[in-house]
Amino acid sequence: MGSVYCAPLLAGLAFLTRNPSPGSSALLQKAFMQKRILLVDDNPTMRRLIRTFLEFRPDVEVCGEASDGLEGVEKGVELKPDLIVLDFYMPRVNGLQAAIMFHEVIPDTPIILFTVFKDETLERLAHTAGVASVLCKTDEVTTLTDEIQRLTGQPKN
Repeated sequence: MGSVYCAPLLAGLAFLTRNPSPGSSALLQKAFMQKRILLVDDNPTMRRLIRTFLEFRPDVEVCGEASDGLEGVEKGVELKPDLIVLDFYMPRVNGLQAAIMFHEVIPDTPIILFTVFKDETLERLAHTAGVASVLCKTDEVTTLTDEIQRLTGQPKN
């Protein structure tokens, strides 16, 4: 049954590779590239666990890590990731402050605030700061990969 859904997709990709239109090769390349993720969390064990879990997926590459919001913004400017996974409670610059800074320097990069402190007030503040999604670290970890796929699979405006 899966081949019924794959055949039109494969035919469309074959057509695009034989008949490229302006920008279609970049579109094809982006569709098959790994999504580059920046992890920003002050807990090295948490970063290692998230990295290990994410890198089991062939479509995800952790391109960098940072241990606080300020270092995260610096790495974001340098690495230009497709998405940022950001902790809330960190030294020097917390996740909300970092989200505001990220949107100043790399405004089209979606941010997932990944925290143990999730509540309605934090969600409201996070969305005001430009965070695309707030997830709780105590939820199933597959919710993180699902959200990464959802946010990086959408075309950027």
